[in-house]
Amino acid sequence: MENESYRNEFINRNADHLNITFKPQRVTTLIEEMKAGIHSEMPRHIERWQYTFEGPWWLGKSIDSMDEWYNSIQVTLNYALSRGDSVRRHIMEEFGLIDGGMGTINLTVSPENSGSIKINSQIISDYPWNGKYFIQIPIQLIALPKTGFRFVRWEGDSIPDSQTITFNIVDNQTVTAIFEYDSAAAGKVVINEINYKSGAELDTEDWVELYNSGSTAVDISNWYFIDDNDSHSPFILPSNTILDGKDHLVICRDKVAFKQFFPTVDNCLGDFDFGLSSDGELIRLYDCDGILIDALTFDEQAPWPTEPNGNGPTLELKNPQSDNSLAQNWAASSVNGGTPGSENTVFTAIDKNLEYIPDVFSLEQNYPNPFNPATTITYQLPAKSKVELSIYNILGERLRILVHSKQPAGNYKVSWDGKDSLGRNVASGIYIYEMKTNDNIQSKKMILIR
Repeated sequence: MENESYRNEFINRNADHLNITFKPQRVTTLIEEMKAGIHSEMPRHIERWQYTFEGPWWLGKSIDSMDEWYNSIQVTLNYALSRGDSVRRHIMEEFGLIDGGMGTINLTVSPENSGSIKINSQIISDYPWNGKYFIQIPIQLIALPKTGFRFVRWEGDSIPDSQTITFNIVDNQTVTAIFEYDSAAAGKVVINEINYKSGAELDTEDWVELYNSGSTAVDISNWYFIDDNDSHSPFILPSNTILDGKDHLVICRDKVAFKQFFPTVDNCLGDFDFGLSSDGELIRLYDCDGILIDALTFDEQAPWPTEPNGNGPTLELKNPQSDNSLAQNWAASSVNGGTPGSENTVFTAIDKNLEYIPDVFSLEQNYPNPFNPATTITYQLPAKSKVELSIYNILGERLRILVHSKQPAGNYKVSWDGKDSLGRNVASGIYIYEMKTNDNIQSKKMILIR
């Protein structure tokens, strides 16, 4: 069985390579461009060399006229078009797959831009997509929701609904990954631990740790991490980077220095070419579409923990479900060097009865921003108050009331799905959300991109 598994993986990796990287149209376009570039010179070239011009070695004959040259070009085009099928036929003959043959699988996602599909070793980025695979060899599909969405089910003949499925395709089979917006999933990838100034005895250089607090894997390919200086080059996460549910990923300024002290931490990437300030600064995480996923401004002075400023400990988030922009939700690690790639030493469950009560009224910037299709607005109340939270367009027309009630002191989150009070989608543009309480009124702008 183990040998069969390796065999199947080898066959599918070759199929992936053919489907993803070999594009006959690209090859034929290149040939046609080369043909056009030298076409005007060919008659003189053939005449100059007195009809003894030797063609490429694979043609096996000389070219003594323009007709011969045109024919040779066509042979090259035919080779380019048949190359993929020739390789597939060779694989079928080598591994005894002739009887089963090939099948075409068509992949789509719904709604658009809600997620992606990983087929075997490749993540598909553009949809609809199709590829040819061997009917006798099982393939694997993994549904990867974008941040703010969750996987619901697969649509297709005899396809189970688990996020990861393995099955044998039939010819011309269509499979669709269905996702839906999930406000609880928005922002579930968070900055969970920060090492901004190492201790003298454990100089790993700067690093941050990401954590997926959700239960499903997230495709974080081409997401990027940056500090507060937009002139710095962001660190871009490589393609095919998947952060599994309840898993960690460390991003290092100097991976070699980091691995000297943490050689067993394999879930790490590097290097980013900017440092984290020991005086505190803003750090940000964006997805591949440039949408802000997480951001916070840490500090080395109280109320932030002061021990991580060169004394050995790191900054650890007490619970990844808490608001990581608030100093009281962070603590110094109980071990020098912190816990990169694993659960924080200071992890504590959120006790709703002991939830932090803010000192002042605050309306925070919505996230993500810009957004599509929904965004989250957070606010804090230091005392019980009547609350009215409304959405306005740029002309000052109220479109919807999100909150209109008396609320006790505490921290609150509310989502807006980009719809007005009648349930209609509003157009792309700038919108204003305004919050009124007994003693305060505050507003902020946000951008919706359809």
